[in-house]
Amino acid sequence: MSNANLCDTVYIWLSNDTCAGTPGTDDLQLEEIQRTPTTTTGSESFRVSEMLARNNSSCGATDVERTFRLCATTRLFDSTITTNCRTVAETIGTPAVTVTYDAKPPAAPEAPSVSGLDGALNVRVTAQGDAEFIRVEVRALGTDADGGTAPVGEPITTKEQSTDNTSFRMEGLQNDVEYAVQARAVDLAGNESGLSEAVRGTPIASSGFFDAYVDAGGSEKGGCAAAGGSLAGSVALAVLGLWLSRRKQS
Repeated sequence: MSNANLCDTVYIWLSNDTCAGTPGTDDLQLEEIQRTPTTTTGSESFRVSEMLARNNSSCGATDVERTFRLCATTRLFDSTITTNCRTVAETIGTPAVTVTYDAKPPAAPEAPSVSGLDGALNVRVTAQGDAEFIRVEVRALGTDADGGTAPVGEPITTKEQSTDNTSFRMEGLQNDVEYAVQARAVDLAGNESGLSEAVRGTPIASSGFFDAYVDAGGSEKGGCAAAGGSLAGSVALAVLGLWLSRRKQS
């Protein structure tokens, strides 16, 4: 650090607001450097708990999110030709460092939408606020204290994705069994929201193309006799006739 334009003591401190002036009672002063320092480089260390204590909080507090700024300020000379100091301390250098303490969980997602797949469930869910990830959890249904049905036990399967991807395929489930599906949001600090409202979903065995055709009323009888009256059979015979015609010409 150069003292060429320093008119006063340099204050290095953490602010809970802006880096203006000198440290206040809510700020944490880290060091005072006299106008004629003997060293030009150094390091600072601090405990976030100390800064929180000055703002009536603590590391054990929940539902708290605070951001602090690392500041370096001093009074500069009024001009290059005088020895008068400016009235107000100003920021020097670029200590663009912020410290964030985040113990505030994000809001829980809204109830997901669920549809059945073969041995799986398709789940769509959107997070709110500052969530970075969404975790979908699938549980068995059981009986609650009031005699109704509710999610019970540990999740049978879970999947976590970034909030950019709102579609989840939850696999490894049994067809024709009803499950409870819930979601929770997770922020960048790892804070987790509560669970969303539970939505029920049932995996359903899917038929193959031919089974679906028969279920829709199509005939399962085939063979050569059936080919004559069908469009597919006509096309097939036409192709065969073309192939035979080419064989005769070759």
